[in-house]
Amino acid sequence: MALKTLAWYLTGSVGFLSDAMESLVNVAGAGFALWMVTIANRPADKGHPFGHSKAEYFSAAFEGGMDLHRPRHSHFFITAAERLMNPQAIAALGSGNADGISQHH
Repeated sequence: MALKTLAWYLTGSVGFLSDAMESLVNVAGAGFALWMVTIANRPADKGHPFGHSKAEYFSAAFEGGMDLHRPRHSHFFITAAERLMNPQAIAALGSGNADGISQHH
């Protein structure tokens, strides 16, 4: 995720930025799911006589909420459309791809 963000920073590529954001969403979803499964695995107690298994539903709701939030990132689509209509050279391609890195060494 950090390398994708660095590649975006170095090149200005909307593709790298979009991929970095997607990775962030995936990591957040997986982390929240792990947290909820850990809670759901707890045994029943006085406050939760049937256990904590309903915590897993929060994970599903969180994932669903993140999926609903993705369309709000329409600026990716707008920027991509603008660049299709008015192509721009990538500012620092050499430092953002493997060929450019190998040329520096």
